[in-house]
Amino acid sequence: MGDTPHVLLAGADPKRRAAVREEMREALAPGTRFEEASLVWEVLQRAPTSEIVVLADDLHDATAESLMLLLGARHPRLPIISLGACAQD
Repeated sequence: MGDTPHVLLAGADPKRRAAVREEMREALAPGTRFEEASLVWEVLQRAPTSEIVVLADDLHDATAESLMLLLGARHPRLPIISLGACAQD
């Protein structure tokens, strides 16, 4: 992992994830690595090696709210951001 930030971006809609990734890419350090997930098991597998988890929207098999609670219980020190019902294009 090193000094390169590692962001896990989760959500069912690939267009929404892409839009959020581009917005974050403009705001974060150059070289920030992004991984994406659309299913709960993918998030649970990748979260421990991520510096932050961003929930762009609900996943295919869970709501963003329920996943946020699950991740918070499993990884209490992991920063988790849920964008909730933000305006979508």
